[in-house]
Amino acid sequence: MANSIFVRREEEKVQIEALKKSIRIYFEGNVDYNQRFNFIDYDISEDEDIKKILGAFDNRYSVDDLNNLRKDIMLTAFNKENKLIFVYDGLGKFTKERKITLENYPKDIKVGFPIDYWIEKSETINDSSTIALPTALKDSLVDIISAKNGFMVIRIMHKEFNWLEEGAMERLTKIIENSKKGTFIL
Repeated sequence: MANSIFVRREEEKVQIEALKKSIRIYFEGNVDYNQRFNFIDYDISEDEDIKKILGAFDNRYSVDDLNNLRKDIMLTAFNKENKLIFVYDGLGKFTKERKITLENYPKDIKVGFPIDYWIEKSETINDSSTIALPTALKDSLVDIISAKNGFMVIRIMHKEFNWLEEGAMERLTKIIENSKKGTFIL
């Protein structure tokens, strides 16, 4: 039963809540949780990087489909003042579809997580789901749109750190500082 998706999801929820608590303390309460990703007004219809990702999936999804998916995107935490977006990536996000989207990111994109490591984890975890492609596309929208509008997306991978343990604040501080520099700790 320990490998059950339901047990895994419950464990992820506990970690997300612990991470949110650390983020709230770090930003002295100046943080929004479960923020919808609609605060950036951005027309994706002319974005060549997004079109490239759609092309990697033989255009099974259109720009209109992406606009509909975008309405459903919820961010783990958001600090507008520092232009930081936090997303907790559970194991279900590491799929072959996510690997393909990441491989098609612009080479100069500035994100707060190591893309090559996320690709590697997508290959090794390779979770499967009927919603793997829309989930991967939504994550790409968050990363690309945010970066192009001056926001840093910091992705936190499940099981890389136990957010219930002592040292969570130090860990979060290092992740934020290093992400801004383009160096990463896991």
